[in-house]
Amino acid sequence: MDQFTADELLQKYQLRQTFIRKEILEIFLSKNYALSHRDLEQILPQGTDRVTIYRTLKVFEQVGLIHRVPDYAGVERYAICRHEPLKHIHSDNHVHFYCECCSKTYCIEGVQISDPVMPNGFITREYRYLASGICAFCSKPTKL
Repeated sequence: MDQFTADELLQKYQLRQTFIRKEILEIFLSKNYALSHRDLEQILPQGTDRVTIYRTLKVFEQVGLIHRVPDYAGVERYAICRHEPLKHIHSDNHVHFYCECCSKTYCIEGVQISDPVMPNGFITREYRYLASGICAFCSKPTKL
């Protein structure tokens, strides 16, 4: 996913290339952690309409550009889907890691997790795995 620009992704997903969509997508592409609506408001130019941000997040989530990330505080966070565009073999059933120091939530790919066996009659649509601790950046020893 990182090899694509915001313009290319909007084109691949057949989305109108508006200024705000491009700006929000560029923010997601530049971060390696999940972002909330509030995070985006603080990064985007002052005066950006809150409803427009919300609608953009909804559209991106519906087409599979971003996915919702669980959060201990109950804040809706989103992360870019790091799969080949339009290949819907992608799954958001991966581990998310919440750093107790910097309060960032990261998508952790490649960690083996097993699907829980549910009782008869229960149909699972998704799993949300959230681990917590200290991220790699925060756990680096500081130099004095």
